[in-house]
Amino acid sequence: MTDRDGEADDRVELDPQLLFDRSRASGFDLLKLLVTLATAAAAGYFATLTRTLDPKLKPDEREVALIALSCMVAAVFAGLLGWMFDARYYERWAQSLQKEQTKGSLWKARNTANGVRRFSIGFSVFFFVLGIIISGVFAYARSEHIIKVP
Repeated sequence: MTDRDGEADDRVELDPQLLFDRSRASGFDLLKLLVTLATAAAAGYFATLTRTLDPKLKPDEREVALIALSCMVAAVFAGLLGWMFDARYYERWAQSLQKEQTKGSLWKARNTANGVRRFSIGFSVFFFVLGIIISGVFAYARSEHIIKVP
């Protein structure tokens, strides 16, 4: 093993499986956090759109809030779909290792689940980031009514 400078580093030998497990746990925690934050943001926008506010939302502010709400709901949906297909991916992989006679069809189902999983998680991140950006636009639009500039 080498350090940053390319010199030999004899301190520790890392098991690749340990790094894989850490990466998987980190990705799982990130997805869980993303779905939780998107759900909370969707609830916040739902409350904003259904309550009477002072000052009232202007039509353009309402549209921005609806777009942000839609992005957060899409992030939650895509994240849950990705989570479901993540479980399906590992389930099919384990089944294909156990059953030799149906290995081909299980391997194909595993690959399909992997594609849906990657697509869904990518869309979840995309919609969450887009929702955060639109939330900034909403906050800026609302700040003109809340903070009076002389």
